[in-house]
Amino acid sequence: MRAKLNPVINISLIVLFLVSCSTISPFSETAYKQSTSIKASALALMDKAQEPYSNHCKKVEDLMLEARKAYEYAKGRPKNEASTGQWAIMIDPKGNMIAGFFEKWKSEGKQSKFFIEQAKEQISKGFDQISALESGKIKE
Repeated sequence: MRAKLNPVINISLIVLFLVSCSTISPFSETAYKQSTSIKASALALMDKAQEPYSNHCKKVEDLMLEARKAYEYAKGRPKNEASTGQWAIMIDPKGNMIAGFFEKWKSEGKQSKFFIEQAKEQISKGFDQISALESGKIKE
């Protein structure tokens, strides 16, 4: 025996679905490209952390500028708090993501291969979360 749903409930579910979809910004190709590009550059630069920071400080500054631009782009989009929050974590120099890694490298001069590999794994997942969040949005 098949149960029938009340038509009012069906309409309510549809309205609820449409309202919930409108509480997050639509997909942005720009935001997705930023996250994947910055990820690739960050991971490649992290590999250089066995060398003195001073050899790569300009590249770090340039990469962090790109990450801050991505944060500002995310922040400027309406209904984009989740992505903005992820970027804020990524660029926090006191945190454990890319800005924190670069701050540690800067203060210590060099990093061990083991530490770099562990940090790359964690930071890569952080970038993947940003990309997945964006790619999961509705494409208009």
